[in-house]
Amino acid sequence: LYGVPYATYEIEGKVVNKKNQPKKATPIIIKGYRNQIIGDTIYTNNKGEFATTASAFPTQAINIVVTDPQTKQPLDSTQYPVTYTTDQKGRGFYRGTCKIKTEIKIK
Repeated sequence: LYGVPYATYEIEGKVVNKKNQPKKATPIIIKGYRNQIIGDTIYTNNKGEFATTASAFPTQAINIVVTDPQTKQPLDSTQYPVTYTTDQKGRGFYRGTCKIKTEIKIK
């Protein structure tokens, strides 16, 4: 029996400017193991909120990259340590679920 380890990542947050106003339609890129992109680019809603769930190779940290909608250049990149929690942790190739909730303030 051969397989690839994987984990589930549930990531949600809010992006605001320095005046705490929501940044709408802002692209968010989630990066994991060896800085590889996890899932598709997601966008903030009118309230500056974003959420995604994806499965990927287990990692020790997740990078959330906020990108400028006009230039596509990174505005902010924040790294979060990963902790896996679930009843199935360590069972087979599944490493568990990581939940991250954050607010990112753009300068």
